[in-house]
Amino acid sequence: MPDNSSSDVRKESLADIYAFVEEQLKLGLGEMAVVGMLEEKGMTRFQANNVVNSVRERIYGVVSKTAGDKNGMGVVSGLIGGIIGAVGGCVAWGAVAAWTRHEISYLALGVGALTAFLVKLFSRGQAGVVGRMIAAICAAAGIIAGKYVAYYYLFKGADYAQYVGEITSKWTLFSSDSLDAFMNNPQDVFSYYDFLWIGLAVYAAFKYAAPNQSK
Repeated sequence: MPDNSSSDVRKESLADIYAFVEEQLKLGLGEMAVVGMLEEKGMTRFQANNVVNSVRERIYGVVSKTAGDKNGMGVVSGLIGGIIGAVGGCVAWGAVAAWTRHEISYLALGVGALTAFLVKLFSRGQAGVVGRMIAAICAAAGIIAGKYVAYYYLFKGADYAQYVGEITSKWTLFSSDSLDAFMNNPQDVFSYYDFLWIGLAVYAAFKYAAPNQSK
């Protein structure tokens, strides 16, 4: 008598078989169970394994590539958001210092929250751990840049600046002299209290830039 199971396989096109296997795998059926189903259709164990392996590689290859593309785009977009957050934090920090004539250290938390929000917003929560690191680094960079702006305006307006007025009058925000003064006088720029707030800001940025949870 003819083998009806073999004729069943011949009647089905290769595309139909692959579609069937893909559907079963996506439904969560185990690979060996799918192999068994193909054997019932008349395939040999070797043939069934080859089909299942091929479909599995195709499914997970596409998923992996798509996830990688999303992650890569998320990192780039997140970096843009982080830079915008750092610049915004820097401007806000410097503006407050110039207006009030002193620094408000706890604004660091605001800078951290801002960079985390913008990294997550721009990346749509797809940047992963790299995005969280970007948020933390941008938060720190924004705060340090803000302290530089504050240092410049506070130094220019300090009482003792009158004794070096001829020198400082030539300084600008972006001059090398201003930057050298900032870098060569860390004791006048940073306090332990500043480091505490910067650390909290970096932690907040890293924590709240966490990617969206998959549903």
